[in-house]
Amino acid sequence: VIYNVCNSECTETFDTKLNNSQKDELINCMDVFHTLCIEHNLWYNIAFGTLLGAVRHHDMIPWDDDIDLLVMYKDIDKIEKITNIMKKRFGYKVERTWKLIQIYTKSGNCIDLFFIENKNNNTSRCSINSKTCEAGLFIRNQSWWKDWFGFPDSYLGEIKKYKFGNLTLNGPAKPTELLQFWYGHNFLTECKTHYLD
Repeated sequence: VIYNVCNSECTETFDTKLNNSQKDELINCMDVFHTLCIEHNLWYNIAFGTLLGAVRHHDMIPWDDDIDLLVMYKDIDKIEKITNIMKKRFGYKVERTWKLIQIYTKSGNCIDLFFIENKNNNTSRCSINSKTCEAGLFIRNQSWWKDWFGFPDSYLGEIKKYKFGNLTLNGPAKPTELLQFWYGHNFLTECKTHYLD
């Protein structure tokens, strides 16, 4: 993990991941997904670095290379319908693994869809290869499951609209607790980057 003070010099510390063309492709992909979510009445929330970017930069974090979204496990059929439209009508590549769905642009950057379920006032991440979210519980001892999920479902709360470059995206109405859960109390002033397995 690399830390730095998040000020005007912070972006010089990290390599910019996307050129303008790649970023435009990813933003356009997100615009299509967002529009289809509205048409199909599908809930999503921006998450992780995407939420942090919306709050701190009102755009992508300059050294980020993807868009992260939380989606509800109960909506998996709607999501598969939307991703099929994105594939067939718009030409995006869609990959499904046991843990998430990824929607790829032509240049290879993606939107990551993380499936969640609210149970007992907590948010659980779901494996998507089963009929129930419970299939994801067996790997909660792994760092990504344990450290990044298990937060109170009240952290997601009501939807708020966020400026994200030239888009307006859905996120939690009160993002502070969630961003502190993921990035610590200094999330507005301390830049952090890491790579997950």
